[in-house]
Amino acid sequence: MPGHRKRKRESSEERLQRKLKKYEQKLEKVRTRRRPPSPAPTLQSVHTEIDAAGISPSPHHNEENNFITKPNDENTENALDEEIINILGDAPDELSYGPPIHKELALRWINAIKNGLPKEKKKEIMKKYLPPENCKTIDAPKLNLEAQAAVPEAAVKRDKAIASKQSQIGSALTALAMAFEKLSKNAKENISIINYVSDAARLLCDHQNQESNMRRNFILQGLEQTTRDSVKDTEIDQWLFGESFAEKLKASKAIKKSGQEISLNKPKKAQQQTQRKPLNYKGPAMNQYRGQRIHTGPQRYYQNRKHRAQLPPPQKIQPKAPPRSTSNRN
Repeated sequence: MPGHRKRKRESSEERLQRKLKKYEQKLEKVRTRRRPPSPAPTLQSVHTEIDAAGISPSPHHNEENNFITKPNDENTENALDEEIINILGDAPDELSYGPPIHKELALRWINAIKNGLPKEKKKEIMKKYLPPENCKTIDAPKLNLEAQAAVPEAAVKRDKAIASKQSQIGSALTALAMAFEKLSKNAKENISIINYVSDAARLLCDHQNQESNMRRNFILQGLEQTTRDSVKDTEIDQWLFGESFAEKLKASKAIKKSGQEISLNKPKKAQQQTQRKPLNYKGPAMNQYRGQRIHTGPQRYYQNRKHRAQLPPPQKIQPKAPPRSTSNRN
């Protein structure tokens, strides 16, 4: 076409240079966006700029935070009056911790708390610390057989699970008791250590009592009200409800029986209801052969059928011929 100028064809090298320049520009833009902001001026740089400008420092200059604040800055918090603090209520207590323990001990305790001990290791440790002979209640109390038979199976399984934890606590108390025996030989020198052992043992004893009371409450929910009132105050020993649980149970039954006998509102006995026949009831059908009643219905069907088979066949009664009229032959 006239007036149309042909475009000069660029070589492959020129085309690659043009694309390379274009990508370099894009890369520069990305670097500019990701470039971190300039650091905040430090205290030394601020002093240098102030001295160079010949300006005296402002009375609102905050040296602790390394920046100059304005008189009406929003970040500034005014101190509240004591009356307003009392209206707001008590401030929450800050968490406080004791002195650190040995690093190796803390490492193993944290691991045991998070993951627990292996079953084999737990059994091995508990076998070393059996309940003392003169302090058998240190172990988990057993569930009384009468109560075990009265409650559902789910309650018995839950009680066994709690009792297994109590047995573990009893082994820990036995270990502390053995440590006390060793320390008491030189009581004056080990008085502070004995104090630690005693505090730990008393806390575990209290925890053992709480677990036993929780087990008792779970079992009492499945017992009768009279029995519950009579055994709820029994003392815990080797048995959860005490050794006198069977005697208490018999006494509660006797009390309930005697109370019903002397009560004005005695429970009424259930009267037997007699079946009445409906007013439109019809008797069994009359047997046409012997004048006896034959019971009808599905229960007597086969008996009636057998009875009829034994009867002789009915005799047909032939009607008598009418008398012939005599005609007068005469």
